[in-house]
Amino acid sequence: MWERRYGFPQPERDSYGDRVYDQPQINKLRLIRRLLDAGFRPGKIVNLPDAELEQLITASQTGAEQTGPVLPELSDQLIMLLRNYRPPNFEHYISHHLLQFGLETFVSYVLPQASLCVENAVVLGLLEDYERELYYSHVQRILHQQLLTLQPAWHGPSLLITAMPDTIPRLELLQLEVLLRLDGVDIRCYGTQLSVMQIQDVMVRHAIDAVMVWFGPLLSSQRASDFIEELRFRLPQETAIWAFGKASGRQTRRHLPNLSWLSTSADLRLTVTQWQQQHARSQERVTSD
Repeated sequence: MWERRYGFPQPERDSYGDRVYDQPQINKLRLIRRLLDAGFRPGKIVNLPDAELEQLITASQTGAEQTGPVLPELSDQLIMLLRNYRPPNFEHYISHHLLQFGLETFVSYVLPQASLCVENAVVLGLLEDYERELYYSHVQRILHQQLLTLQPAWHGPSLLITAMPDTIPRLELLQLEVLLRLDGVDIRCYGTQLSVMQIQDVMVRHAIDAVMVWFGPLLSSQRASDFIEELRFRLPQETAIWAFGKASGRQTRRHLPNLSWLSTSADLRLTVTQWQQQHARSQERVTSD
C-alpha cells in the first residue's frame, strides 16, 4: 500500500516473491516505525530525510509523560518471532512479559504497544496479514486463559460490555474486560456487535444494571451518535450507558441523562468505580429504611 501511495519503500523481490529491503531502507523504516508508534501520520513523514526523522523522534521523546513501561525492543522482537513463526517461542515470549509486568500492567501498557507495533509492521510491509492474525489469535487465547483465573464478582451491580454493529474489536473488549474484572466488576458478555434491540433484550432478560458500548475508530460520529441516542431511548433512564472509543469528541445531538462518552481505559475504570460506590450507597439507604 505504501509503495503505491508514497513511493516508499521500494523493495526488491527474491526468487520466492518475498520483499527484500536494502539496509538504507531498513534504517528508514525503523525510524518511521518509531514515529508511527508515537502517533505521527505516515503521509507527513514518509518522504522526510533520515536526519529530520531522527529530529522528530528526539522532539517527541522530550517531556513525554511515561505512565507505564516503554519497550523499544518490542517491535523488532515481535517481527522476528512472527516472521520465523514457532508457536512455543511466541507463547513463551508473550507469557514472559505477562509474568514480568503482571496482568494489569501487561494489559494496560504492554499489549497496546505490541498491537501498535504489529499493525505498523503490516503497513510498512514488514509483516503479512496472516502473521498479524497469528499475533491476535495467540494473545486472545492468553487473555481468555487469564480471565478464567480471575475470581468472579459475587455482589454489586452488573455491567454488559459489547461493541456496535459493523465494528470488529480485536483485543479491545478483552482488555477492558480483564481490567474491569480486576476491579471486581460483575461483567456480562453476550457477544459483540449487538443491535440496540438485542442489547435491550439482554439487559431486561438478565437484569443488568449498566452497559458499555465500544465503537471503533473508523466508525462515523453520526452513526455512533444515532446508535447511542436510540439505545438511551430504549433503556430506562436509571440505566447507565457508557460509549467508549478513541474519538472522545463524539457527542449526541442533545444532552441525554446518565450517558458518558469515554476515551481511555483509565476514564472507564474511574467511572465504573464511582458508579459502584454510588450503587453501594443506594443499597445501604434501602437497607437502612
